Amino acid sequence: HRDLHSFPTRRSSDLNFTYAPSNTGQRDLAGRAIPFQDNSTESGNFILWYQDDRLQVRAAYNFRSKRAAENDVGSIQGLEEYEAPQGYLDASIQYKIAKYLTVYVNGSNLTNEYNRYYLVWPSQEAHANFSERSYTVGARGQW
Repeated sequence: HRDLHSFPTRRSSDLNFTYAPSNTGQRDLAGRAIPFQDNSTESGNFILWYQDDRLQVRAAYNFRSKRAAENDVGSIQGLEEYEAPQGYLDASIQYKIAKYLTVYVNGSNLTNEYNRYYLVWPSQEAHANFSERSYTVGARGQW
């Protein structure tokens, strides 16, 4: 039996939800209250994970509601740019091969989400940013 800095087997899930309403006191062209810039009224994440002596597995789903991204676009009062609601999934797996060597795989944006922006109405598309799905594979050693 080799001691690998023994951890008890653990599995868990975590849920975090934040409700943070805001109001700048201004209205957009549709007459809706404009929230503070970069603030999502609702955001949160749900994480599942497992860990034992050698294996660690984690998956996290993150989400947020729309957010105000830029106000008075083109110097037009009330022409608000919003970022659409978004959810994405990240995951990681790591395995301890020996006392001093661990291999891992991390995946980000596994659902391949875009950051979509619109002007006042969701059908009035402005632009989108795409952070493609990405993976990292590696090994960590100690000596």
